[in-house]
Amino acid sequence: MVSTVICPRCKTKNSKKAKVCYNCKNTLIAHKKPSILSSNPESKFEPKIIIIGAIIFIISNAIILDIAYDYSILVSGFATMVYLYYAFKNSSVPLDSKNKTRTLGFKIIVHYLIIVLVGIIALLAMGYVN
Repeated sequence: MVSTVICPRCKTKNSKKAKVCYNCKNTLIAHKKPSILSSNPESKFEPKIIIIGAIIFIISNAIILDIAYDYSILVSGFATMVYLYYAFKNSSVPLDSKNKTRTLGFKIIVHYLIIVLVGIIALLAMGYVN
């Protein structure tokens, strides 16, 4: 029994070794185990990325608050954006999207705003911010 890979575009069964769909010539991507930095192009919000980003935001903010209070949000925001860059660096946008760059940029901005909101609420709850 030969294992098959189903094309995400036309739903044709292809051999597991095929790199291109036999029917529509779409590139077939091998199923890889998602890493901590991977993103799902079909989902609007990714809880894994938001939680890790919030942890980075909170830790970097808590460390910088003791050193330079005025720059803590700036530095922690920068650390969060660096994380989001690596999280979405190799992200693909769905094929039906008309403007792929705009869609990906919007997704990054929404994730950033959610991370900062969660981070600030957590910092207020922990008593770091007066």
